[in-house]
Amino acid sequence: FMNKLFMLALTLLFVIPCLGQEKDTVNVEKEIAPIDTTLHLNDVVIKAARVIHKVDRDIILPNAKIKENSSNGYDLLRKLHLPNLKVNEAQQSISSYLGGVQVRINDIKATVQDILALQPNEVTRIEYIDDPGVRYGDANLAVVINYVVKKRYVGYVGGVNTTQALWERFNNSNAFFRYNYKKSEFGLSYRLNYRWYDKRRQDSHAVYLQPDGLERTVDYVGQDAEMTYNSHNLQLSYNLSDPGKYSLNVRFGLDWMNSPYNKKLQKVFETGRQDLLLFTNDFGHVRNPVLDIYYSLNLPKKQSLVINVVGTHLGSDNIHRQNEYVLQNDVDETLSSSPLHDYGYEADGSKYSLITEAIYTKLLNKVLSFSGGTNYAVSRTDNKYTGSQNVTTVLNSNNVYLFSQLDGRLSKIANFQLGLGANYISIVQGNVGFHKWTFRPKLTLASNSIKNFRIRLTGSINPQVPSLSQLSEVRQQGSTMQADDGNSTLKATSTYNGALGFTWNNKIVDVYWGGNMSYTPDAIMTSILPQQQADGSYLYVWKPENQKSFTSYFAYTTLVFHVIPDIFDIQGELQYQHLRSRGLDYSHDFEPLHYGLTASLNLKKWYVEYHFVNAWEQLSGESRSAGEKQSTLTVSYKHKNLRLGLSCLLLGYPQGFDYKNRTNSKYYVSRGVTYIKNNGNMLMFTLGYTFSHGRKYKTDRRKLNNSDKETGLRI
Repeated sequence: FMNKLFMLALTLLFVIPCLGQEKDTVNVEKEIAPIDTTLHLNDVVIKAARVIHKVDRDIILPNAKIKENSSNGYDLLRKLHLPNLKVNEAQQSISSYLGGVQVRINDIKATVQDILALQPNEVTRIEYIDDPGVRYGDANLAVVINYVVKKRYVGYVGGVNTTQALWERFNNSNAFFRYNYKKSEFGLSYRLNYRWYDKRRQDSHAVYLQPDGLERTVDYVGQDAEMTYNSHNLQLSYNLSDPGKYSLNVRFGLDWMNSPYNKKLQKVFETGRQDLLLFTNDFGHVRNPVLDIYYSLNLPKKQSLVINVVGTHLGSDNIHRQNEYVLQNDVDETLSSSPLHDYGYEADGSKYSLITEAIYTKLLNKVLSFSGGTNYAVSRTDNKYTGSQNVTTVLNSNNVYLFSQLDGRLSKIANFQLGLGANYISIVQGNVGFHKWTFRPKLTLASNSIKNFRIRLTGSINPQVPSLSQLSEVRQQGSTMQADDGNSTLKATSTYNGALGFTWNNKIVDVYWGGNMSYTPDAIMTSILPQQQADGSYLYVWKPENQKSFTSYFAYTTLVFHVIPDIFDIQGELQYQHLRSRGLDYSHDFEPLHYGLTASLNLKKWYVEYHFVNAWEQLSGESRSAGEKQSTLTVSYKHKNLRLGLSCLLLGYPQGFDYKNRTNSKYYVSRGVTYIKNNGNMLMFTLGYTFSHGRKYKTDRRKLNNSDKETGLRI
């Protein structure tokens, strides 16, 4: 398969371009590029769509009309209709079917409030990096969105934004203020997210197949239960920059979240046994202060050096309540009785980490550039569990990543990017752990000379490393029949990837087509293992293990029709997957189909959009799960710096979100659905206002960003 894919790509790269050379290539880099040592190749500019194709990215130049009618980074990105990208302004999220997404502003990793505070009229371009190289240390990263903006020389900008559901307790709000004076910028921002759902329930039907041949069939009937949380983020920043010379950025952030209720109630019915009630509540607090120091320096002879240091402390106090009761006449009476079993515990988590990174870049000549660097991350995780579990897990982690990358031009018709990353991973818990080197080579070839058309071929190897929570030897028991385990003997593995993609644009239509294949030997997936107890019954344990393999075949098509350019667009998307899971004693295949439609109308100060996609489905081990479907109607009005909007979430779905899951194993078969009725046909009102004053200047773009969000807790 890979040989045929490679030969097809070579044919298209080197034969087809000879039949029709691009004659009016336009290079606009000089007027939009920052002062750095990034290699600038000959670019294909699609004048109607304002797109520049590069080897690893598309550069989007949004027109003045779209920027004028947009109010923040989410709003602007949504209106550009980029392929395989889901922009949800109400949920304040950007995601991709291809993998992880990272968002930056001037190459600085952006927080949600940074994106909300972004002023579209200050955006010069958006880099849609859908083939990130080994320069990015995260092997699971599929897309990087980088907004390139002009900063103010003297002046200020500030604003507030809030989205509030009319009849439900759902709110997203933020406020920001930035002040510039010559080379300095001072920033302050705050964000609040609040949810309170009281119509969430989980139903499931399960069959437990015992090794002795007996079967137990159990129905779990969900009851409406509360789930609420409020999360906050405060950010202080200072930037000192002399464009073309240096840039210093210091940022202090504090995230904290309070979750008093995360309940699950299920009545349990099994023929021949007493009726039960399962009650779960996970609640607690998380605190995450972060200090981020970044410095970049342009050196003589087209060289640059960037350094980033990030220190983080993750503190968490969580309580896991897991009780099993004999069912009484009603739920309230049952909860006031003494539990039959108590599997609850408290988890006190603390993690300290320090991440340092340095990258050197040099433009070797007009057609070749080199970059290389290192990233070193060290952390200590100390999590204490008390209650039904009395365990202390101390994990020490060291992670060294080295990379080098060449970007260049093979000929007038093709560009390339060649990189090699090497990763040393050491994770130790007591006397158990692993130490391993993994390698991450990547080669990308892309055409650059066929008008409005690009073909790209990519091959890579990415490491897959177990998470800290998977390595923690802590058992979380949910009932007399089910428990989750960690596994400190897990080993890192690698995923082998190959991808082929085509892009074609003109004034009326944008066409994106692509496909990829990935293969992971020794993939980390779950085993369901029955363990016989002292009383002869069986406890079914979910445990991560290195299985035989996991294979994915993925193909996608996205069409964007500019029915009336800059006014009326229709976007259709279709994705197909063939997933193959091979375990130690199981084998499963799954072929999900995903589709969606978006129609948008941009009339002066008014914007109307309807967006629909079905739920994205996935297979892992022996379990299939589905995410969120979307059906959203949005109407907004923007007058100068004021924006008013009204939207309906899950229009036409009164049952709200329904997350479906299915497991089919040798010892356990189940089907389940989690409902959140509160979100069905939910009306939301949006109000945003910004104010600003001052002149602008262009600052150097940050090229490093690091963060640490993994607590390692198993809750």
